[in-house]
Amino acid sequence: MKKKRLWALGLIIGVIVMLPALPFKAVRAAHAQQGKLPDHLVLASRGKVLPRQIALAAHCEKHLGIPVIYSETGGSIVTISKMQKGKADFCGIGDRDIYRAWRGTGEFKDAGKMDFRIMWYEEPGYMFSFVTVPRTGIKSIKDLAGKKVAFRERRAKVVEEMAAAILEYYGLLAKVAEVPPLTRAEKAGALAEGRVDVTFDESMTLPMIQQHNPGAFYLDIPREAGEYMRKKYPYLSWHALPAKYMGLDVITEGMGFVTQLPIHICRTTLNDYTVYQIVKCVYENLDELIAAEPYFRLKTLNAAVCPKANAPYHPGAIRYWRDRGVWGSEMDAVQKNLLAIRK
Repeated sequence: MKKKRLWALGLIIGVIVMLPALPFKAVRAAHAQQGKLPDHLVLASRGKVLPRQIALAAHCEKHLGIPVIYSETGGSIVTISKMQKGKADFCGIGDRDIYRAWRGTGEFKDAGKMDFRIMWYEEPGYMFSFVTVPRTGIKSIKDLAGKKVAFRERRAKVVEEMAAAILEYYGLLAKVAEVPPLTRAEKAGALAEGRVDVTFDESMTLPMIQQHNPGAFYLDIPREAGEYMRKKYPYLSWHALPAKYMGLDVITEGMGFVTQLPIHICRTTLNDYTVYQIVKCVYENLDELIAAEPYFRLKTLNAAVCPKANAPYHPGAIRYWRDRGVWGSEMDAVQKNLLAIRK
């Protein structure tokens, strides 16, 4: 009798342990009948793992039926190198890095051949412009001559490039009184204490800036200045924002900001079926992703396929976007031209 009770208890425990894995195995089996998925995927993070990366890994794991591991890999050169070696499969990255990596310029000049492919582009997230306060009397970028402008960066050189290009367009780069590189918090403090007149910051930090600087506001960046910046740096872009963007009252309809677009890339050797399924599980379940992490509102069908892409797309992604009707002959020509850069 005792043995029967133990056997029954063991059976119940076994069922309890196996139940969570059953849907996982069912999804995996369904994919196995159609194509080949790897045993697991590695989502690389070029720094500290963020909540959105954890959410993306969990989402892909659920819909693909295989483990998706997130891993801190360091900078872009290290991350792409690890993908080439098969130690990472996909990651989020900025347009500046893929532009330079694909062409072997800038910090990638001596890094050797960087091989990767795009899965999707995203809507702009972090939007940048000059920030000032009423006491300065500054009304537009043209008023910055002789002013103390904090735009130099210790690490985010792409942000410094944005500001410098805009100042250069107005002939002000050599006419502003520069200050040493400061962190975001240091910029807010310096603005409050009058040590600087203007900072160059992204839209999501304005609430922090306004805590120390009541009345702080952004300066509009006109389209022509943004186009000059884009011509100088093809990986940067200008955007007219809607009123009260991100809930910020100081942003009025059509106000111009600049940024670099966020992208997700994958290793070139990841098979077409796997890439197709990754893209599919993301873009056909966006509501679910956005509920888990609001950042994913930046993923839209319109932004995913970019005519101004700075590196080629993966064939598996191309097949998915073609099936969705957003990849046509224009993008075929873009892809051909990008691949020709390496020939």
